[in-house]
Amino acid sequence: MLCLPDHHREAEFRCICQTDAVFGTTILSLWHSHRDNWRDFSAWLGTDGRGKPRYALCRYGRCYTLCAPKCLTPFSRDELCAFLRLEPNLELEGDGAVLKNLPLSLPLEEKKILSSSKKGFVKMENISICKDYTALCRFIQQEQALDREKYLSKMFPLFRNGMCLPFVFEINHKILACGLLELGEKSSYGLISTVITDKKQRGRGIGRLMVQHLCACCEEQQRIPCLVCAEDRLTDFYMPLGFEILPQRYGLLKGKPE
Repeated sequence: MLCLPDHHREAEFRCICQTDAVFGTTILSLWHSHRDNWRDFSAWLGTDGRGKPRYALCRYGRCYTLCAPKCLTPFSRDELCAFLRLEPNLELEGDGAVLKNLPLSLPLEEKKILSSSKKGFVKMENISICKDYTALCRFIQQEQALDREKYLSKMFPLFRNGMCLPFVFEINHKILACGLLELGEKSSYGLISTVITDKKQRGRGIGRLMVQHLCACCEEQQRIPCLVCAEDRLTDFYMPLGFEILPQRYGLLKGKPE
């Protein structure tokens, strides 16, 4: 049966999500960012007839994200399908092999479905605002040529005034990824930039989690997340995260302006 992941069952909810580096990470990212926003976000833990946890499901707006093993029990599968049919015009994302096994006849919008990489899992708690700007510069210098002093003199006023938020993903005080979010005073957009992951840590979903966190921060401030791709090949990374190419400029935008 479907139940809410309250404090009694939150550990089971997290355990299910940690089995999937893509969609489980998406659910936990939304959980940490929007769990108190009951109007736009909901989460459920699906169990079998004996009460054993089988899958995690969340809703953000009209989009539902499913984290489930490829072989659901008939009870769990039928209950999940019956529940999803209650919501008209929903979008559903999840592992392609899982969705193909669901006997759904839902009015789904077309959405690119990704297969989980199964290369590891990263936690939302590892992302925080960076306070050590020198360490951030050293990390960025591994990927981009920059003058540390000029960079700090340019960015420090933006960091200090909250016009640019520097986020880092750290484990044991070591930066493994970073991302910047620039917020103009009178702009309806939030500009995502400098999303970098340590070369040795790529393929674990860290960059994806960072982008999702930056988008969540944008949406909390009622901004439209956008970014400019420095290289064409990067569109293959951002498009599955919900971005679309703007025809009037060379860049990517998540959501459409009013």
